[in-house]
Amino acid sequence: MTQSKIKPARSGRARGRPFGNGTFSRVACANLSMAQTPWYEDEDAIRRGLEWGLKKARMLEWVESQMPLRLTPMECRCIELYYFGALNYREAAQLLDVNASTVYRAVRSGVVKLRKQGGSYVSERA
Repeated sequence: MTQSKIKPARSGRARGRPFGNGTFSRVACANLSMAQTPWYEDEDAIRRGLEWGLKKARMLEWVESQMPLRLTPMECRCIELYYFGALNYREAAQLLDVNASTVYRAVRSGVVKLRKQGGSYVSERA
């Protein structure tokens, strides 16, 4: 039986080759301090990121609580599929058995309604 000459798969990063944005190699990064590496974040950047995450979570909770109160059932379902279900307009339309333009209009009108109602909420907590 002959052995095949298939080489094992490689990860694409050989020792010493550039990675990341192409300007740093493993060897070069080993000699740098944390503040000089391309993925370093200081405490202030981490704090800002956490604050932004909390703000987004509060806004999402508000949107989810207001959707059934302020939107039609079709607008709610279309927004859920498009934004939370990660479907495009055509895929959402196939699930709902409607035209893609109907889904588009429902999403747009629902977002406009939520923005109109949420303008004060978002500006109060910004």
